[in-house]
Amino acid sequence: MAGSFLVDFGNPIPLFPLVGVVLYPHTVRDLHIFEPRYRQMIEEAVAPVTQGDLGQSLPIAMSVLEKGVVSKDSLGMPPLRRYACIGRLLKDHKLPDGRHFIRLHGVCRAEIRHVEEPEGERLYRQAYLKPVNHAAAVMPTSCRGRLHDLLTGDRLARMRLAEEVRTYVEKDDISVETLVEIASFVLVQDESIRYRLLAERDPSRRALILFGELERLDQLVGMCDLQQWQDWPKGLSWN
Repeated sequence: MAGSFLVDFGNPIPLFPLVGVVLYPHTVRDLHIFEPRYRQMIEEAVAPVTQGDLGQSLPIAMSVLEKGVVSKDSLGMPPLRRYACIGRLLKDHKLPDGRHFIRLHGVCRAEIRHVEEPEGERLYRQAYLKPVNHAAAVMPTSCRGRLHDLLTGDRLARMRLAEEVRTYVEKDDISVETLVEIASFVLVQDESIRYRLLAERDPSRRALILFGELERLDQLVGMCDLQQWQDWPKGLSWN
């Protein structure tokens, strides 16, 4: 649940799968929908909407395709990874040719229990999902300070994306758990780590994964700093 948006886990939820692209709770992703099967999915998701209130739309689960697993039996419907993020539509702009530009807001993590392949007039896959719950845990307040220190250090402070995340870190009304979701979404680029963060149930462990990635990024920036252009051999670079 996010705000007044409710997810009915008793019914199958449409799946929108991509390779290496994830959505986390409290984050937003803009998507271009052009394949006929997913255009149909969006049309059906907005069918209950009246007076433009997308809060009445149906949920869509953004799932992750298994990378590099394609055979003649799976072509067009390749295998899915186990965890997904259920989202709600914040925006739907339909073009005259039937394509959609949508904005999807992450609501909650979910585990795929059973996939229903396309059947009859339905062109897209859907699945029965189970919400991913974690034992109640209080994120240490030190996590906010650690995240702030990493993003304001001499190296990461120069990154535009880090500056974007810092604006959220400095807002006391945003929980640490939400900050970790936002920072992971904006700053983590490695596909395997992005999925690992999606699949991790424990928010404290997600924070540790994020901090490890930010420390690695900080070290990479430091290595780049050692290769100042003034030191390049004439007419060459270190690349």
